Amino acid sequence: MHPTATTFVEAAGANAAYSAAIIGAASFSAILAAVLHCNILVGHTNSRQGELSTTPYKGLLIFSAVAAISGNIVQARGISKLSVPIAVLGRFVIGFGAADIVHRQFVIAFLQPGLIVAESARLVQFHATGLVAGFFIGSLVELAPFRSVRYGVQSLQMSNWIMVALWFFHLCRLLFSTSATKCQQSSLYEKVDPAIYDKTEYVAPGHSSDSSDSDPNLGGAVGLFHRHPEMRDRSEGVGNDAIVLERSLRRTETTNAAPRRQQKRKVLTLMKRLRKLMAYNIGVPVALGLVVYTTFAQEVLFSSCAVIADRYFDWRGNIAGFFLGCLSLMVLPVDFVCEQVARRYEERTTIKRSMLLLAVGLLVMVNWGSVFAMIANLKILLTETKDMRHHYYDWLLGIPQYVIGFLITFAGLKALQGASRSLLSKVSPPNLGYIMTNLGTIVTFVGLVAQFLANFQIVAVGLSHRVINTDTVNSLVMPLLIGCIVAYYFVRKHYFFLM
Repeated sequence: MHPTATTFVEAAGANAAYSAAIIGAASFSAILAAVLHCNILVGHTNSRQGELSTTPYKGLLIFSAVAAISGNIVQARGISKLSVPIAVLGRFVIGFGAADIVHRQFVIAFLQPGLIVAESARLVQFHATGLVAGFFIGSLVELAPFRSVRYGVQSLQMSNWIMVALWFFHLCRLLFSTSATKCQQSSLYEKVDPAIYDKTEYVAPGHSSDSSDSDPNLGGAVGLFHRHPEMRDRSEGVGNDAIVLERSLRRTETTNAAPRRQQKRKVLTLMKRLRKLMAYNIGVPVALGLVVYTTFAQEVLFSSCAVIADRYFDWRGNIAGFFLGCLSLMVLPVDFVCEQVARRYEERTTIKRSMLLLAVGLLVMVNWGSVFAMIANLKILLTETKDMRHHYYDWLLGIPQYVIGFLITFAGLKALQGASRSLLSKVSPPNLGYIMTNLGTIVTFVGLVAQFLANFQIVAVGLSHRVINTDTVNSLVMPLLIGCIVAYYFVRKHYFFLM
């Protein structure tokens, strides 16, 4: 959708910046889908006594497939009507087809520990393959010789119908596959790191998760009686009718307020766990911040590529798509090189050098001619103007400059992303079995939020009428460069602990 969104938006007569709104709508709904998946899987885990079933996983995957099929149909309808709002609605529905958390938890819950790493690597390979195929297919459908309405926009529907066919095939496999598999509950839900979760926070399968106010020093039968006052009263031989009546009324009031209190306690317990996770090792927030930055930067570069190429170089969406497709071919080779480097150097060393490479790439991408022009107009940078005349890209040298800078930046981003995730897995506490505080879940959430914010920034820059935003390249690249400098400062500051 990255390369063809700009073609569709321009054919509809709207600002090219709305292409980022179409792309970002899926990220927003994917966040909602991730919350839904976590709640369902947590409830399923807590409600089962010692065994897990594939039924909820299958149900969530079926829901994802139906949402993706419906969203692609709605988006195809929006393209045929040249309606940007309908296309945004279609992309919003498509976002509910994201099931990263379901896939990851299924692998953790049902595969043997020795197979988890290999299966996770396969998921990464499939993701990279799908990324490359998506860019190339999106570029080819724009060239398809079908009936055209301004810029051949009708042919763009082909990508939606191709996805409908693929999702429908996937849905049929889910519906006709056997799903009665049950297994003993994973040890992830039975082992909890004492450095992170004390006894007041640990929730055994089948128990309520609102036990955060219990005494951490109580255990065994004493802890059981602490959670059940009625049993404790019986064991103490309480016979006073007034006391019994008073406590009965108190239990009734507690029962009536239980749903609200449980929800509040769940949120407070989750926040407490996240704070303890962040305080476990300074490397955790640093590495997590780097993951957020790399995801944000990559989304900004990819989503804005077609807009920038059309505005400065008069490239059509298919050319930008081929460029991004060729660029995506670097993903697996760069990951392989990073794996070889990781065997010889520490992650913190790789992170520092990757950030330097990233900074060089961003400096190459900066439109320096526009920077010098802006310096002469510092007093009016924040004023609005009706004349949105865009600057040239460095005296007609923009195409090789943009391509070379993009290549260097992308290589640095992928290297930094791999090293920061590897560091995050090393500095994080072991046995994080609770789904909501599992690092894979946290990375998924922050990644989706970063993607949404990146597309929001592109829309805001494209629709802005301030002088400072007359140059789109600098308005997007300069914040990334500043963020890289800030991230490098924190890496240098805590370099000793990143190991």
